[in-house]
Amino acid sequence: MRITVPVYSTSVRRTHIEAMTLTTRNNKSFASNPSHPSSTSFSSSSPPTVSSLIMSAHQFLFSSVSWVTVVILIVTLILLTPPAKCFNVAEKQGVAQDVSDVTMENFLTDEDFVEVNDVEAFVEDEDSWIEFSDDGTEAILRDAEQVLMKEYSLDKEKEERGHDTDEGIGEIVSEEVPVANFAEENSDPFASKVLPLVYGRVGANGGKNMNDESVNPTEEDIDEEEDVNPVETDDKGNEIGGVLLVSLGGGEDEVFLVQTASLLKQYGHSVTALFYGDHAREDELPKGMKVLTLPLGVEDPLYPSGIVDGVTPQDGVNVHAGEWVPARVAASRVAACRQLVAASELLTELAERKFSLMVTPLFLQDQCTLALAHRLELPVIGVITTRMGAWWVWNQLGVLPSLATSPAPLATLDQTSLWSRAANLMQHYAYISGVRHMWHVPAQTTVASWATPSLDQLYQALARVVVAWDPLVDSWYPPLPGVIHVGSFASIIGDMTRDVLVPALLNRAGVVVVSAGGRETWVGEEVLKALYAALAPTRYTVLWRTSYAHLVPNRTDQDSKATTAKFVFRDSLPLNQLLGHPRHRVLVSACGESDVMAAVFFGSPVLCLPVTPDQLLAANELKRLGVAEVVEAQHATIDSISSAFQLAAQDKIYRQKARSLAEELHDQDLIPADRLMYHIESVKRRPKSRRFTLPTPSSLPLLQQANADLYCILIIFLATCSGALIVIGIKVGPILLKKEKVKDD
Repeated sequence: MRITVPVYSTSVRRTHIEAMTLTTRNNKSFASNPSHPSSTSFSSSSPPTVSSLIMSAHQFLFSSVSWVTVVILIVTLILLTPPAKCFNVAEKQGVAQDVSDVTMENFLTDEDFVEVNDVEAFVEDEDSWIEFSDDGTEAILRDAEQVLMKEYSLDKEKEERGHDTDEGIGEIVSEEVPVANFAEENSDPFASKVLPLVYGRVGANGGKNMNDESVNPTEEDIDEEEDVNPVETDDKGNEIGGVLLVSLGGGEDEVFLVQTASLLKQYGHSVTALFYGDHAREDELPKGMKVLTLPLGVEDPLYPSGIVDGVTPQDGVNVHAGEWVPARVAASRVAACRQLVAASELLTELAERKFSLMVTPLFLQDQCTLALAHRLELPVIGVITTRMGAWWVWNQLGVLPSLATSPAPLATLDQTSLWSRAANLMQHYAYISGVRHMWHVPAQTTVASWATPSLDQLYQALARVVVAWDPLVDSWYPPLPGVIHVGSFASIIGDMTRDVLVPALLNRAGVVVVSAGGRETWVGEEVLKALYAALAPTRYTVLWRTSYAHLVPNRTDQDSKATTAKFVFRDSLPLNQLLGHPRHRVLVSACGESDVMAAVFFGSPVLCLPVTPDQLLAANELKRLGVAEVVEAQHATIDSISSAFQLAAQDKIYRQKARSLAEELHDQDLIPADRLMYHIESVKRRPKSRRFTLPTPSSLPLLQQANADLYCILIIFLATCSGALIVIGIKVGPILLKKEKVKDD
């Protein structure tokens, strides 16, 4: 991995100037040399005449060497002239130039960049990571910190721009770090434009920044193009031909759909989302997106009295009793399906809008959402956002791996003995039976009034199946043309903002990001308290996401005073900026697929605190790859969290393996966002494609697909033949012996 770091290379310029000065001197010596053909000889005994002076001037003006000398002198004067608005690294009086005048163009030039091959010196070493260069880098970084720490006022700039530059910037809530006033009162043109150069950015696609126009166009660029995906409207003003996103709940499902909506809006598509419940979403919705909501069901166990009561480790998942997913989660999906069937006015509105495509999650939603797509006559792109749900989808598509070598969900197949394979087979049938009982049968009963086809037929109508993670982090991935992986499609190298820079610059030890769950699933109050206690004695700055009230750790004033770490609590955290920051150290997460793929994209070590079986499967895969430590939330304590965190944060092998995995993730033919956009637009153009046809599910049971019935018949035939031979031997043997005896007599 290579990092490009800007350096105010005065030594390089000085060397360049000295070389040009030397050239100038040599040219002058040529002019004074009598033997040189271009030189002019003047006699000291006879004074020059007017005609000789005119002739000498004529030769001098039209001499090529003289012109070269003049050009070199002009270039030397230009180089010796300092830039008018360059950031003065030698200024030590504390009064910096007007930050509004500092831009990427007049701060550094292309000549001021050097290649840094030693990434460890840049990222790993907390104390000397800015001291690897002797030609000005350290001075720039130190002055950058001074400027950011300075409480300068930019009221004049706000008046010139005509709007509040702080609009949309959230407040930094912190009891330990006194940076709230800085973030509230000051804009950051310096931080957002200059410091991305100072700190260096490592992008995918050969080092390119994925925000680059050559990779991903910006919203402004697309808005300027008038003919990009023009939106048609009907007589009532409703948009025609847009994309419908449907989710009946679930944190990972909502995150994926919201990120997909942002991507579609970026490329000028019309997007409408249908979500369950009118509450805060797991991610920020893009502007210009129409959102329809289903009311919460009265009998929904996840939202008693309309207030979320998320799943915690204390709820537990009794796999032996058939609870492959939390029972309250499955019941909530059934309640959402009932609300959808009962919303007749909403269904009429959806039919009138004439969408061209539906994108929807499959697991615990397929029977209801696919029936809705069949009712609206829409092609569907199904999405898999969980490992537990993937097994259900593979079973419906008839593409399950061999149960002799691939373990069913939550099963272990360390050995391939007879009993291990038999237990794995039983685990598979128990899983399928449990999901059918918890979700499929109630949902099928709910949509019976729609007269929809069977679930197998609905799966046959799928245009594509999109997987929310990458095959790099999956032990088994079906190599099918219609199954598309788009892991980390929403991960980009984001621009630096003061909300990220200030906490990072205040602590050279590093930054730790904490994402302890979402709306429906979180690690629980006891684990939050243990996590806070485990991180408190460290020397890091902890950026803690508290998008919901239950994610705030319950701490006392005494706990806050005893801590040495610096905690910053925010309603939302820009993972694209934080995980890509050079001072980021570890991501602490429940290890949902969105967090997992963001960590893999940026090469971040992870401390996983899984709550549900889905998260446990993803966490175990990261541990197998050597980039994560796993502490199940159900058994988490202060000591176990602390020891696992120290390993992930201080052992360099985790970051090395994470970086290696990230480099391989970036080394692909198309970036995931482009791959997802291609298939969405391809389905809109051609809903049925022979190139991406999904396999037709087999009507044969799993044992018959493995030819188990043929093997049984063969075994029975061999046993029958063997038994017949034995019977014949028993019956015929005595007769033959008797005849032999008579013959002998």
